[in-house]
Amino acid sequence: MFAIQISVLETVIGGVTLAAVLGLWSTMLVFIKRQTAINKANKDFIHSQQRAEIMRAFQRHVEDGKPITPEEMEHLDKCYEAYHKDGCNGTGTFMYERTKQYAVLVTRAEDKTASE
Repeated sequence: MFAIQISVLETVIGGVTLAAVLGLWSTMLVFIKRQTAINKANKDFIHSQQRAEIMRAFQRHVEDGKPITPEEMEHLDKCYEAYHKDGCNGTGTFMYERTKQYAVLVTRAEDKTASE
C-alpha cells in the first residue's frame, strides 16, 4: 500500500515537473521570437541611418561640390564599412564610391587659407 502511494506521488511530481519545464520552454521560445523581431527592426533602422549618412555625404560633396575634410572622409569610410559588412549594397555603394572618387579632400591648412 505504501509503495503504491509513493508510485502515485512520483507520477504526480513527474507530471508537475514536466508541465513546469514545458511552460518555461514555451515562455523562452516566445521571448526569443520577440527579441528576434526587435533585433531585425533595430538592424533595419541602423541600415537606413547608414544609407542616409552616405546619401548626405554624396549630396554635399559630389552634387553640391563642397570639399570634404579628412574627419568627414573617415566617418564616411566607417559608416560604409559597417553598411557593407552587413550585406547592404546597391545605391549606397554607388554613392559611396562616387563620393570617394569625386569629392575634393581638404586639409586644415587649406581651410585656414580659404577662410582668410
